[in-house]
Amino acid sequence: GTTYSPGALIAGTVYYWRVVAKNAGGSNSSATWSFMTQVPPPAAPVLNSPANGAVDVAQTPTLSWNASSGAASYAVYFGTSSPPPLATSTTGTSYAPGALAGGTVYYWQVVATNPGGSNGSADWSFTTQVAAPALVSPANGAIGVFLTPALTWSASTGATSYDVYFGTQAAPPLATNTAGTSYSPGTLSAGALYFWKVVAKDSGSGSASATWSFTTPGADRKSVV
Repeated sequence: GTTYSPGALIAGTVYYWRVVAKNAGGSNSSATWSFMTQVPPPAAPVLNSPANGAVDVAQTPTLSWNASSGAASYAVYFGTSSPPPLATSTTGTSYAPGALAGGTVYYWQVVATNPGGSNGSADWSFTTQVAAPALVSPANGAIGVFLTPALTWSASTGATSYDVYFGTQAAPPLATNTAGTSYSPGTLSAGALYFWKVVAKDSGSGSASATWSFTTPGADRKSVV
């Protein structure tokens, strides 16, 4: 015949073959050819960190996963939509997406690939730590601030409330918790130095602003702010 079935071969292996034709007058050989059997698809990656459903994840995380047997590279899918879009391809087992938005849910998946095919991990998600609020007014170091000021700050994405720390100590005590972005501490003392900061809160630990200070006018001076 003109065919031969060698049976089950080893995956990912190079084989060589040739055929020799014979008769009573002698023989002649074909050229020697070779082929490589198909490589099996790699195992599915197992995601490591951040954990699925994690909250308060740093805004500059590193995504990591276990190496997959037989993988040549990994396609990393990452974003704020589910399923996430392709973000990068790498031969390593980690990916740093850069600075992320605070208080935001992110989704990710890793697909191991090789010439024989691909296998994907489970889809995981995590929520970044709420962003620290930016203080607005009174300005840091301001002098002559009204004795009845309103402290204001910018809203933080993902925040559900704000702890306001306020007082005459450099590390001011907690004064109130509010869902808004302003706080009126009432009538202050004249000629006094006050400190304040705001901590944006969510279901996790929260993120603190810088600590600012301002000075109220003396009893014989007019307020200028």
